Amino acid sequence: MTGTSPDAAPGRAEAVFFPTPGGNTGDDLIATGCRHLLADTGLEVAIADHEWVGAAAAGDLARVTAMLSRFRGLVFFSGGGNLGIYPDNQKMRATVIAAASQARGFLVFPQSGVAVEPALLDERVTVLARDAITHHMLADAGVNTGLVPDAALLAAGDMTPDPGGTGTFWILRSPGRDLERSDHELVPDGPVADLTWDLPLEGVLDHLRPFRWVVSDRLHGGLIALMMGKRVGLLPVAYHKTRAFYDTWLRDDPGVTFLTSRADLDAFRARAPEPSRAIVGRARELSSEALARFLDERAKQHRSIRRPEITVTAPSMTSDGPGRTRLSATIDDGDSRSEVWFSIPEATAAPDPPSEPFVLAALLQAMRHGKDLVLEGPVSAMLLANLEGLQEIYAGWFPDLFSPVAVVAEPAMPPDRVSAAIAACFSGGVDSFHTVMTHRKRLDALVYVDGLDMVDPDPAFRQMVHARMAEAADEVGLPLLVATTNVREYAAPFAAWLEHFHAMALAAVGHAMAAGLGELLITADRSYSTALQWGNHPMATPLYSSEAIRVTPSGWEGTRADRVMAIASYPPALRHLRVCWRNPDSAYNCGRCEKCIRTKIGLELAGALDACATLDHHLDLSEYASLGVDGNTVSHVVSNLVAARRLGRPDIADVLQQMVEDYRRADNTATAINALDELTAAGDDGSGVVAQHREVLYRALSAHHGRWLLGRVARDLPMKVVRLSWTRLLRLIHRLTRR
Repeated sequence: MTGTSPDAAPGRAEAVFFPTPGGNTGDDLIATGCRHLLADTGLEVAIADHEWVGAAAAGDLARVTAMLSRFRGLVFFSGGGNLGIYPDNQKMRATVIAAASQARGFLVFPQSGVAVEPALLDERVTVLARDAITHHMLADAGVNTGLVPDAALLAAGDMTPDPGGTGTFWILRSPGRDLERSDHELVPDGPVADLTWDLPLEGVLDHLRPFRWVVSDRLHGGLIALMMGKRVGLLPVAYHKTRAFYDTWLRDDPGVTFLTSRADLDAFRARAPEPSRAIVGRARELSSEALARFLDERAKQHRSIRRPEITVTAPSMTSDGPGRTRLSATIDDGDSRSEVWFSIPEATAAPDPPSEPFVLAALLQAMRHGKDLVLEGPVSAMLLANLEGLQEIYAGWFPDLFSPVAVVAEPAMPPDRVSAAIAACFSGGVDSFHTVMTHRKRLDALVYVDGLDMVDPDPAFRQMVHARMAEAADEVGLPLLVATTNVREYAAPFAAWLEHFHAMALAAVGHAMAAGLGELLITADRSYSTALQWGNHPMATPLYSSEAIRVTPSGWEGTRADRVMAIASYPPALRHLRVCWRNPDSAYNCGRCEKCIRTKIGLELAGALDACATLDHHLDLSEYASLGVDGNTVSHVVSNLVAARRLGRPDIADVLQQMVEDYRRADNTATAINALDELTAAGDDGSGVVAQHREVLYRALSAHHGRWLLGRVARDLPMKVVRLSWTRLLRLIHRLTRR
């Protein structure tokens, strides 16, 4: 078992143990017994220290949540006699249970008390009772419970039996020290002290060794004496604590008596048999059985409670040539091991290799496969907290692909110094140049990730693009920080590049270079009004930030057409603009893909197409129309359409308007055919209603979208054909072939 601090999550521990806050010798002995029992399970248990316990006992939900919200293991609370009595104990349990929302289960070691705490009604919670009265109280309230002796008895092996001695020692609680009080009228006739409050265990043992009898109104004073082999008399307190424990477990031990009168005391000392100490073995047996049942329910027959994991090794740094540093780590998903690496300028490398780039590299893989992500290196506490919100966003956007997982890592110490340098991601595109124009006065550098936006580029082409980016950066008067990485290749099997991952990959590069950058701007590819559930989004991008580097979305205020209009008067952009991602035959810009043509339309509207040195000056709108529109590109068509109308270019506006109308018609048609599919799959129930509605849809589709319907029917033959009239189908074919 390991210790943990209040500002550190449990790391890879499988369980966390919370001792009683502000306890006495009895509470310490209970905690020792609990730890002995947990040690036998083989679980890796983190022990919460006094600061962590204090935060929980104070009800500091925000702080405890920050530590435990991602924890998916088990939580154990020490036993005692404080249910419904001591507010700090109650608050500790309630705070931890609320904070550890993903924990698999909570076990409260044997307790007694007078009331059921609301937090204990959580179905994940099991409370062991140390007496029959408390057990019935919990069971009647619907709490998962079991009957087990006090956990202090599990520490009996730490004491050497010493039954000899003469005389009687009285352990009596001092008035006002706690919320319990004595309830007897016996007058002590020997030494008196509140030993288990005043002294540690060794001091208690030293005081009791010379005596034969021990009379106590503190339960653990009596249990310590019993474990030593002394003759024990228990006294009543104001609630059932000692009496119920005696009646449940000790009534048959001849060396233990419950005292309510002087006559009881005299008879007790007259008999003077040595206690059997059978309760010690019974406590071990019942405690082990109860814990085994709990683990069996929560952790599958004592096996590790961890879900399947993806592990990331602590990163390493090596030289990657003159002025370059290579940062790498191995990611193990249980089936294979892969190295992910970043090559960065040496001046931007931290003295200690950061793990933040790799948590971003592997997060979507873990979410896609439903595996917890465990990092051996420390990770920014801010980033760990941000990833919870980021996971909620991705799980909401793509519920069929990604689900939240635990990200387990020790929080890193905040950096002593944060760089003041501000950089922008730069690829030579419209959005990149717009960011440079807008923020030039505050920028200190540009970050170019070589090859990240190119698919299997030719080395000579990559070198040419690199040179052009360097020329552009030099022209705008900023240094170009070049990084390379295999993170896109690594993520390809589990995340679509544009839809899911590209901004996350850029942020990972920023974290790799965080020693030299304090802020990284990631440029917009749309506007606030047209933002998609997409890998680059103004709501998600800030969540990639840490204490060391702020990741900031830039340029979402306007549309892409607005940004093209802006850079049309910016000479560096007109000389170096790079928008094509297809790059056939290693063309810098092909001029014919959707992205190239839409950019040419924007430049034409701005009167700057002829001035652009990197795009041909021929604008074929029919070629653009033939490419069609989809959900990813429609916002760009609309933004150019709005600009064309504003600038009085009907030749362009009419074509774009028709493209938008065709898209909307196709979208409506897709909705209709989905309804047709559902009706076809449903079949008829004998009433003819399904067939009637199917016929209405068929007529509407054949009248207005006959060619599309024919293609759909042909593709799905024979499934759809058997549902449609052959006569109507032949008529449709005849009508279409006559057009």
